[in-house]
Amino acid sequence: MDLPELHRLRREDFDAVIRTLTECFFEDPLYKVLIPERAQRSEILPEVFDCDANELVQYCDLYSESPDVNGLIMLEDPAERKGVRKYLAERYFAYLTEQRLLEDDESGEIAEHFRKAKDFLSSDWVGKVGPNTIHIVYFAVRKAFHGKGLAHKLISPVLAYADKNGVTGTYTVEKNEIIIKINGQTFAFVVRNVVKCKNIICKSTTLSSDDIGYFKIDTVFEAK
Repeated sequence: MDLPELHRLRREDFDAVIRTLTECFFEDPLYKVLIPERAQRSEILPEVFDCDANELVQYCDLYSESPDVNGLIMLEDPAERKGVRKYLAERYFAYLTEQRLLEDDESGEIAEHFRKAKDFLSSDWVGKVGPNTIHIVYFAVRKAFHGKGLAHKLISPVLAYADKNGVTGTYTVEKNEIIIKINGQTFAFVVRNVVKCKNIICKSTTLSSDDIGYFKIDTVFEAK
């Protein structure tokens, strides 16, 4: 996935990547459960994100707004078919992460927390959501840069790429509900006296392009 408007992250950027991820996810509810003690979280999270960054660079596209990495977005496009590379990278870095967790916490409790949370931390589900899907692995902006348009700068090229490469939608009618599906995501609308037609077209939206559930005006939903 080539997004020339953004800075493609390389290993020489990883110190800044790890800083930004640690800062942005330090108070994340999941990581607070996985590593309850703040002092341990300060020590362990950078190591976890070091493993993550070195894993994801094997099969994802990593971008920031600039080499300063005050915001970042990491993406996986399943259409690029990096299955073997992904499989090997995930297994190797899962082992390496657990090894580091055991070195930092000899009780093994934190490593056990991570094992129990593997369904939340794994991206195995990505292969099940169908074609024309982009998986955003990490999307983060440092707190000091909130409200400065950085998130919009990062997400806009991704949305443009998705539009260019075939975001698709379908709809079905069941009783008084229209069920719309966009790349595996489902939105249900209750509509009275539905008349089935060949397609429906989005003509307005109250959502911005940064909002979850957004699809652009004039998106066409074909009847199934």
